[in-house]
Amino acid sequence: MLSPLQRNSNPLKFSIRLVWQVEAVVRVRNQLSPSTPVWLTETSSAWGGGAPGLSNAFAGGFLWLDKLGVAARGGISLVARQTLYDGCYALLDQDLNPYPDYWLSVLYKRIVGGRVLKLTLRDAPKTVRLYAHCYNEEAEDHIPGAVVVYGENLGTFSVAVALQGRLSASPVLRYLLEAPRGELRSRVVMLNGQRLRMTSSNELPTMHPRAVSGGEFGLAAHFPRVLGAASRPSACLPLSGFGELDYR
Repeated sequence: MLSPLQRNSNPLKFSIRLVWQVEAVVRVRNQLSPSTPVWLTETSSAWGGGAPGLSNAFAGGFLWLDKLGVAARGGISLVARQTLYDGCYALLDQDLNPYPDYWLSVLYKRIVGGRVLKLTLRDAPKTVRLYAHCYNEEAEDHIPGAVVVYGENLGTFSVAVALQGRLSASPVLRYLLEAPRGELRSRVVMLNGQRLRMTSSNELPTMHPRAVSGGEFGLAAHFPRVLGAASRPSACLPLSGFGELDYR
């Protein structure tokens, strides 16, 4: 049975509504002005200033990351965060210190490209939320043909995911975001075991991935993850038949 914190952190309740809302808007756009981009603005992981202790904590990342994935897959061109400063759903606190969603957003912008790929999850529970894009071509460490698979596991047990098709033998560079000791109310974010914080000169830190065995990765319970899978150059050419993920 889920705790109240876990229930409030579960984006499944919200993503279903977001999916049909996005589909409805895009359908109207396609009928009236097919070339017009669709933006999702003034949005966050909560409304009304946010939920104290949740929106400004690690828990808020579940909702935020899933919203980014659902929006991109549905055809939304831009998602504008509400807000940068002020309120529990902000990216920065009153002293301009980053909240957890800030670090998630920075990493997303650094490695996730705009080209969305078709991803099929075979026999996976609804609590496993995964999305795929081409790697950001403007990233300093861009690898031609690289694919980013990102998402989260909302279940109460860990799972293993195996890449199929063109990515089955690809090297995997893992970006694992987690809270210290699994505390969902924490405002601290760890990337591959290292705390994310601004440098002494108030600059953004480097965000290094960790190489893991190719073709497979694990998803621990209750953790958002961002995963970069470096593949052969042809992987990002087609938008269909991209590949499948086996759940075990």
